[in-house]
Amino acid sequence: MAEEGAPQSGFRTFKEFMNISFRRAHLHDPQEIRFICEIDSTIPPLFDTEFLIDEAVVQSRIKEYTEKLTDDDFFDVAVTDTGRVVGFHILHIKPHFKNAKKAMVHTLWVAENFRKQKIAQTLKNRAESWAKFHKLNHIETWVSSKNENMIKLNQNLGFEIVNYKMRKNIIGI
Repeated sequence: MAEEGAPQSGFRTFKEFMNISFRRAHLHDPQEIRFICEIDSTIPPLFDTEFLIDEAVVQSRIKEYTEKLTDDDFFDVAVTDTGRVVGFHILHIKPHFKNAKKAMVHTLWVAENFRKQKIAQTLKNRAESWAKFHKLNHIETWVSSKNENMIKLNQNLGFEIVNYKMRKNIIGI
């Protein structure tokens, strides 16, 4: 199917020729990690206007990902055939009550022009397989109430709402 505005002559767009593959992030590739951390730092302000982005936040994430993530944590990326990262998903294994284990989603991101191609769903399915392999009891995630697409995707994949985070503004923002 041709994209809107694309020539109708039967030619495919460049994007249609790109193959997307999935792999573990290269934690020792400074360029890849910096790119992911820069993108990851821009996500919270989309849903929380009080979140401040600066170089210190990026550096903190770089340190967290390169020093605190273990081989047991989930950190997969979606890449084009040219090696460009167009999506990533990060989960940490956390101890839970009564010795049960859970995974906590840190982040999931897909580049805007690569959305609606099941990349996020594939990353989430890979994370679920990883959780089963590690015999985890469940996966938890926090999702902004403004992020309707992620809420819908999570619910379609069997996630249930179990908590509500509530806020009362005291000083007008």
